[in-house]
Amino acid sequence: MAVPPLPETADIVRRVRRAVAGARAATVRRREQVTAAEVEGQAVLEGLVAPLFKKVASVLAAEGHRFSVSTPVGAVRLSRNVSADDFVEVALDTSHDPPALVGRAAWVWGRRVRQDERIVAEHPDIGLLTADAVLDYLLAAIAPLVER
Repeated sequence: MAVPPLPETADIVRRVRRAVAGARAATVRRREQVTAAEVEGQAVLEGLVAPLFKKVASVLAAEGHRFSVSTPVGAVRLSRNVSADDFVEVALDTSHDPPALVGRAAWVWGRRVRQDERIVAEHPDIGLLTADAVLDYLLAAIAPLVER
């Protein structure tokens, strides 16, 4: 069996340079996306998600369900007071491509730990997120926490 010939050195150099330039350009675009998503995400978390989570916590308290809201860096979390392992949060995740606001929920039932993660909004639509969309996510996510 004959070995196929290698490409010309000049062709290899051109292709390598093109690949390196493409990787650098993609890195610059990614950094710009992350920076924009961080600014938009923080504004949405502080101006929309946190106040909405606090209102829902108040309504839940009136209904006899004790929850507290915390705001760790880059996230808003609604936790059951009886178990910090039971929570719903919306967090900015810049490791996603594109960066996204991700909803995470976790709850413990006996020895079983249940977890759910879903994208609430992706860049460039993070700034377009509505209160209704966040509320819809939150109400669906807290159902397992309040059904007991």
